[in-house]
Amino acid sequence: LALCDAALAREDKVTLVTRMERVHPRHPALLLGRWDLLFVLALAAGVWTHYAFAIVAGAFALVYVAWIVSTRRTIPVYPRVIRLLTDYLAVLLLFIPWLPIALNRVRSWPRPTHPLSPAAALDAAWQWLTVGPVPPASLRRWLWLWAALILVALWPWRRGARGRRAHWLSWAFPLVWAMATPAAMLALNAFKPAYLKFLIVSVPPLAVLLARGVLAPWEGLGQAAPRWPRRAAGIWLVASLVGLIALQTVALGRYYYDPRAARDDYRGIIRYIEAAASPRDAIILNAPGQWDVVHYYYHGALPVYRLPETRPPDATRLRQRLEAIARKHDKLFVLLWATDESDPQGIMESWLDTHAYKALDVWRGNVRFLIYATVRTSEADAFVRDLDVRLGDAIRLGHVAVWQREVAPGDVVQVRLRWKALAPVARRYKVFLQLLAPGDRLIAQRDTEPVGGARPTTTWKVGEEIEDNYGLLIPLATPPGVYRLIGGMYDATTGKRLPVEQEGRRGDHIEFPTTITVVRPAVPPPVEVLPMRYRVDVRVGPLRLLGYNRYKRGFRHAPETPVGPGDFLHVTLFWRAEEAPKVRWRVTLSLVDGWGNTVAHLTDDPAGPEYPTTRWTQGEVVRGEFDLYVPPDVKPDTYGLRAQVWQEDTPVGSPIPLGTVNIVKP
Repeated sequence: LALCDAALAREDKVTLVTRMERVHPRHPALLLGRWDLLFVLALAAGVWTHYAFAIVAGAFALVYVAWIVSTRRTIPVYPRVIRLLTDYLAVLLLFIPWLPIALNRVRSWPRPTHPLSPAAALDAAWQWLTVGPVPPASLRRWLWLWAALILVALWPWRRGARGRRAHWLSWAFPLVWAMATPAAMLALNAFKPAYLKFLIVSVPPLAVLLARGVLAPWEGLGQAAPRWPRRAAGIWLVASLVGLIALQTVALGRYYYDPRAARDDYRGIIRYIEAAASPRDAIILNAPGQWDVVHYYYHGALPVYRLPETRPPDATRLRQRLEAIARKHDKLFVLLWATDESDPQGIMESWLDTHAYKALDVWRGNVRFLIYATVRTSEADAFVRDLDVRLGDAIRLGHVAVWQREVAPGDVVQVRLRWKALAPVARRYKVFLQLLAPGDRLIAQRDTEPVGGARPTTTWKVGEEIEDNYGLLIPLATPPGVYRLIGGMYDATTGKRLPVEQEGRRGDHIEFPTTITVVRPAVPPPVEVLPMRYRVDVRVGPLRLLGYNRYKRGFRHAPETPVGPGDFLHVTLFWRAEEAPKVRWRVTLSLVDGWGNTVAHLTDDPAGPEYPTTRWTQGEVVRGEFDLYVPPDVKPDTYGLRAQVWQEDTPVGSPIPLGTVNIVKP
């Protein structure tokens, strides 16, 4: 429509005025031509590309009809109506091949359950259109500049040597186009953060209005006789253009580099699935729109199930499908998005929590990524034992079953526990499972409320037995070895563990009478999927340090938690053997002050003494877990963390800096 109106607006062919003058029957506005062909192709490309463009097509038609009405006394109406209908019929014919799929997709979109209020919706739309999908808070005070530019753009400036005012189509057309999608979303009560992507079709007309806001004063006043209007117009041109470019540059920089602006990490999820999955696994999606994104990144052979199959979900049919899927596959990688709309009753997750073993539950943007394991081992190959373990005064653990006790990194250890309430439980407790290396170094951990959070301990009835399934995910790059399995409960509010009485022994954890063997994976994991918060690339001899994590011990979920004197600083180092080491290498972690004095240090094998470097193979990727004790007499200050690599007893290379650590008062 923009191309068509541009042709109609040329002064040598059409004068868009409202004088009482009849036009010739061969007037360009009354005839089909090459502009109509371009308009039809452009509009068809728009609706093929983005569903929200159908709203824009309606806005185009609205503006065209308004122009017909405003010029009905000077230009015949019916030929223009026929022209409009002909163009839109041609667009519909071009879109027919995709129309059934589009209708099915649109009807399957989840209905928003908690849309934004009109005021919040308009505020979100304005910020999204001006500074990006996740606007930096520091730029909010500059949003007036965009509003000022649009107001200037809509002012009826006189243009040209004759000082003629611009026709109303020149400002109404982009304004209606920009407002069409937000208005439709408000009317449909569809404003929610996940749907702000539909506003992308409002960006081009907004850019036109902003450009006009920059240039229009100069076009209207640049030829003025008095000098001061020309100077004012020139100052506005330069200042508004520089300000707009500067603010957009800041906004784009933060959008690309601020982690808070990151989109749903489907690419990272798929990369992890490709690294950790076996041919017997499967992927489950819960929203129809996820398939397009997952299919873009994933080209493997794992089956991808899209559940539920109907909206609203058929509970019986959904449970039957999940049961059939669980029988066929070892691990299920589940991607949940907009569950309030797709499965508001939580049928799918509830079934999986009860019948499978949840090993991971994390957010990646607005997507929840879950991993479930299913029992694929006969009970004869499992560790099954009746126990009599007391936790506090009200809880008893009477049974444990551990499936698949020999695993590779990326696999899941499946643990079934049977609890019994001996008395009313007044507080909510979380269950923890841990895999420990010698020296109580943490290798893997799983924390959650019983039955995936569906049965908090405060809901247990006296005498009731609760079957509770847990999946303990073995992280990628875990060194091969034999590890202890422990568990217990702790207060969900305070973190204090329940006292445990087991076979006459008192403590704060359950010692399960079995071990877990981790074997070397067939293929090393790709570096991109390793959970490294800080990445480095330093080679020392045959070893390459890939990256590291550091945080106060026990606070992996909150790595910014301050470290104080008397605490342990937990450090994870990720290594790759570029060559098979022929001698034993070691590493020293040190905290040093500003004068280079060491205030805390430890020396150990890069992946622990149970897996020395002499056992590493070429290309193998392993991680080492270290607990660096901060002595009580260390003064609060900022200290440097360093890693010195040793070949047996000889230091090799310079210490590798691993950032700084702030030691604060307890």
